[in-house]
Amino acid sequence: MTSLIRDSKGRFVKGYKNPKYAMVERKCLVCGDIFTIHKCRAENEPSKGKYCSRKCKGLAFRGIRVSPDTEFKITTGTTDEYSKLRNRHSQEFAEWRNLVFKRDDYTCNKCGTRGTYLQAHHIKPFVKNKEYRFDVDNGITYCISCHAKIEYQLKKDKFKFTGGKL
Repeated sequence: MTSLIRDSKGRFVKGYKNPKYAMVERKCLVCGDIFTIHKCRAENEPSKGKYCSRKCKGLAFRGIRVSPDTEFKITTGTTDEYSKLRNRHSQEFAEWRNLVFKRDDYTCNKCGTRGTYLQAHHIKPFVKNKEYRFDVDNGITYCISCHAKIEYQLKKDKFKFTGGKL
């Protein structure tokens, strides 16, 4: 239990007058920005106060680091070509997606539901198989919940295969 702080008259010190209320500066592990955090949180919760925002925390958990020499450009193993093609608003991606849906009769291939929001899934990974990116035979239709289950299982299998590294 932490000790409570009292003033010279024996009253508990509350709010900003409490010395534990002081702020300390930290450097974000992702983008390198300086941010402030309460001193008590920095001392008592060492896992807290590593990231300046939820955005940086999310990037860190996905293994993405931000280049310090640019304003906030995400640097990963992907290329500009990849990001242009993967854009869901690109013409090629939209055509591929629609052809996969038509082939599968707008039905989830796992649970067989119709009339829900569908997602097109690449059987062979998009990044690693350049020649199969927009091949209709490389796509399969899933509903949101089935697609999430498939992606979770793929990540779980990859984690086992790589010995704990994603």
